[in-house]
Amino acid sequence: MSDSCFYLGTAAALPYRNRAWRRCCAAMLVVQQAQLAMNEVPAFQGNVKTIRTDVLVDRAAEDIYPTREKNRDQWNLTGGDHPYHYLGSAIWFTRIGHAMAEVMKELIPAP
Repeated sequence: MSDSCFYLGTAAALPYRNRAWRRCCAAMLVVQQAQLAMNEVPAFQGNVKTIRTDVLVDRAAEDIYPTREKNRDQWNLTGGDHPYHYLGSAIWFTRIGHAMAEVMKELIPAP
């Protein structure tokens, strides 16, 4: 086992309603499943961990995203990007950062 520790945040396969997003999400789900499979690779046990980022979703940003153009002022306070960048949500990024920090605490041995 390497002395290096790595963590991965999975691609978030979000269930958006239009056809183009459904096709995109199907492809992202394949990527997400491959990323999560790293948790099962024996050679990576103890120094690699993948976390799910989709379960950390900012529901407020997700809810307003489809109408962001009509609700620009609210969108600017809530998000600022597209789903593949976690909607630009500071809440979502904070949750991901916290989850990754917790994983690093698990992976890095205590002195």
